[in-house]
Amino acid sequence: MVKSLTETRTTFKLQSYRGAILGTITVPERWAKFLHTRGSYELYVSTPPQSIYGDKTILRQIILTMSERHPGAVELIGCSLEEFERVPGCSFAPGAAYLRSIIE
Repeated sequence: MVKSLTETRTTFKLQSYRGAILGTITVPERWAKFLHTRGSYELYVSTPPQSIYGDKTILRQIILTMSERHPGAVELIGCSLEEFERVPGCSFAPGAAYLRSIIE
């Protein structure tokens, strides 16, 4: 996937649902403005048609919300990190806690 280099992006720490900092995520600047003013940002992604659903495309909601445990961190709800990275303008950089979790 080609990502634009002209759009300004903002980086946040990413918190797991258990409270561990997994690394950092980068999102478009306009999302960061919503996060700072409203406390969350919602978007919808479509999943490609799969044989178990026939030829139907499924629409899912993703929510980014500010963390209550770690100031300046966000939580990602509704998708995996791999799916999140497919969204234009978004990326994930793993931290030590995430790397330990996939090794164990």
